[in-house]
Amino acid sequence: MPNLIKPQTKSLLEKIWPSIQQEVTCNLLQTASTETIEIQTDSPPTHRLTKRLPLTWRNPTKEVTLVDAYARHQKSPGFYLSQNNAKHIGTLTHQILEQISRFGKAWWQKEPALQDSYLRQHLLMLGMLSIDIFHARKMIHQSINNILQDERGQWILQQHEEAQSELALTALIDQEIKSLVIDRTFVEKGIRWIIDYKTTSAPDENIEKFLKTEQDEYAEQMQKYYMAIREMDNRPIRLGLYFPLMSAWQEWQITE
Repeated sequence: MPNLIKPQTKSLLEKIWPSIQQEVTCNLLQTASTETIEIQTDSPPTHRLTKRLPLTWRNPTKEVTLVDAYARHQKSPGFYLSQNNAKHIGTLTHQILEQISRFGKAWWQKEPALQDSYLRQHLLMLGMLSIDIFHARKMIHQSINNILQDERGQWILQQHEEAQSELALTALIDQEIKSLVIDRTFVEKGIRWIIDYKTTSAPDENIEKFLKTEQDEYAEQMQKYYMAIREMDNRPIRLGLYFPLMSAWQEWQITE
């Protein structure tokens, strides 16, 4: 059994190590005996072995109609993605932004060679098919690179007074108990900011119109965040939506 060094604490490798340790060990054993290494890649293979299904086989879930396929295409944010894949991309992007806000951008940038493996393993754990991972990784890379290069994005992620990411709250709103998760909140110059990340884009629309439409769409959700925070904080509150794929920002204030 090869002697493996334990990954550095809080590194990308530490996060994915439990899922790849066995594979790395097997590869080392194979390398020692055959002096060859097989490299795994997400790129389409040059040739495939095909098995024919029986003529009587039918999809046990449902048949995808042309209408279904067209609907998925219309909803895809720049790539041919199913609705679940868009959700998985958003989930993982949020997780990475939370880590960066806690440990700084060096957490993501110091081991670039491991970024693809990190994204692949986490997307698989979320339930994404291997065939969809290539485009999903491109979108996540674009989102993270944009926010780290954008002045507004850096401001959101940097250290602030009372800063918290993925803040889970339970609040009584309109006589109903609501479970809420705020992507990012902090205080700067006496103002409490409540920020929500949106991993969507509008490449073919007027940006200002798109941002106003998004504000209207998520006004109710942001109102709930506002009401929950207001129970704990009497300082002025401002709301903001940040779109990493576009490096775009929309902010507003609720008038009481």
